[in-house]
Amino acid sequence: MFTPELGVVAGTLAATVLGIAVGLLAIRRQGIYFAMVTLALAQMVYFVFLQAPFTHVEDGLQGVPRGKLFGVIDLNSDMALYYIVLVVMLIVHSPFGQVLVAIKENEPRAVLLGYDTARYKLLAFVLSGGWRVWRARSRPWYSTSKRSAMLTGPCPVSSSC
Repeated sequence: MFTPELGVVAGTLAATVLGIAVGLLAIRRQGIYFAMVTLALAQMVYFVFLQAPFTHVEDGLQGVPRGKLFGVIDLNSDMALYYIVLVVMLIVHSPFGQVLVAIKENEPRAVLLGYDTARYKLLAFVLSGGWRVWRARSRPWYSTSKRSAMLTGPCPVSSSC
């Protein structure tokens, strides 16, 4: 029997590999074409996993206890979740995050400063794909009743989540 942590790590690694493949295709375009390629590939992956019988997407996730992350971090404590967000904030304000801001603001200037913008964009694409799966797969640990449709958006008013 596989542990939930192993499933989260495997899912994150699979999303990272998929992020590399999609990123290598998408970052060759800029502007609206980048957005359209990214959206098209994301929708294809979404519908493949929505229709796959082994994912049980429409069944939802309910009554999942918080437990411990990797047997070490107690997820019953809200402080543990605070520290996870703190780590993300430190990444955003790190030199890597600042290069991404520079690329967003003025990519030609970032190139002139000597940054390999294609490499940074690919790495950001891969990290965001992996982080998205990590976040979605770990959400049941800190919320005991979520349906799969709610893993991607806010909780509707008519439901009890």
